Amino acid sequence: MSTETHDIEARLAELFDAQDRAVQVAPREWDNLPLATVTELDERRTRRRWIGGGAAGLAVAGLAEMIALVAGLGGGSHDVVTKTPVGSDGNAKFKFVTEQVSLLADDFSIDANGTHFTSEGAQVDVHSDPGDSAYQTLELTWNEQGVEMRMNIYFAADAHNWWATEIRTYNGQAEGDWIEYMGNRFTTPRGQTFQGDVDLSPDPGQPAGHLHFSNLRLQAFRPPIVCQDRNHKYALHIVGGLEGGIVQVYDTTTCLPLDTRKYTIEANPADPALAAVKWDDVCNEGVPGDVCKRINVTATGSTSVHFTAKENATGDLVAELNVDVTPSGLPRACTQSETQNLLNAIGAYRVTHGANAKPSEADLVTGKLLMTESDQWDIKYDVNGSPQIVGVGACVGSRFAEASGVLK
Repeated sequence: MSTETHDIEARLAELFDAQDRAVQVAPREWDNLPLATVTELDERRTRRRWIGGGAAGLAVAGLAEMIALVAGLGGGSHDVVTKTPVGSDGNAKFKFVTEQVSLLADDFSIDANGTHFTSEGAQVDVHSDPGDSAYQTLELTWNEQGVEMRMNIYFAADAHNWWATEIRTYNGQAEGDWIEYMGNRFTTPRGQTFQGDVDLSPDPGQPAGHLHFSNLRLQAFRPPIVCQDRNHKYALHIVGGLEGGIVQVYDTTTCLPLDTRKYTIEANPADPALAAVKWDDVCNEGVPGDVCKRINVTATGSTSVHFTAKENATGDLVAELNVDVTPSGLPRACTQSETQNLLNAIGAYRVTHGANAKPSEADLVTGKLLMTESDQWDIKYDVNGSPQIVGVGACVGSRFAEASGVLK
């Protein structure tokens, strides 16, 4: 690397350090409160972190020539080269997609403990902590070469941009522990995708390792499907399902969640004898208003729950949706958690084939997004194109709908 490049990096590092020290970030008193997650985090997964916007949200005037060098300052040895997005993602070899985060790459590998890991041929467990409008995660778990491997990426955002604050991978040993790649990376406008080649070395003091992505296409804080409806100003969206899920009101124009404390949200079962609704309202406990309304629905029979949101100031109905629920006593293969794999696969398919695509199970298998077609579930699409997973075989009569809707 030339002396000039070293000088540029030094100047930029000094600038970011000065900006970071100048930005005051208020402490979050509710930092360790539990949040609704897709699955419970085990003891080796990190607790949620609150990272202030700091230098990541500040523009750097007059340094356009440095853009290709700055994507990874902040610890360790970093090499992130940005690209201009071109072509289709249909041929992406690696696809890890949740409702919140999409990661596609032509090549992916982790070197740790003298072993090369790629996840190829493994069944990868893909989850996200849905967090809120400023925090999300992407969490991968798989078994390869006799050990459990993991990769977690932690994301932050403000009103304009999203970025990754930390990446962790397992160390390739039988008793897995973390290798950390700290520092803000991939800063990208909300609603847009970062694209580039990534090669990272761990922070000083960490075990030896290397993280590689070729032609990475990464987007966090993905707009939910309700944001595609431009016919209505507001929409209801449920993150994390009906067992501890977060009920949110979205502005479909900005595609940002709103403060639910300004709305009265109700959930009424079509048949109260078959379903019960319990709210966990933590809005007065320091939790941000866009994630403070949690819900638990239990069912003894198949019915539906009707959600409404009314503006407190006017009493006007602004959004509503219906969600089908199933008895909790159904076999495990018929529970909501088992259908999430199908919904994740549909989400991944739509990333590469368009938001309105309606793939069949055969399409998902052909696209290597599912291992095999299910004999318990079938995919149906409603008039708005929202996927509904309908039980067949042993699960006949059960039903799970994507928890999104707009005012009819």
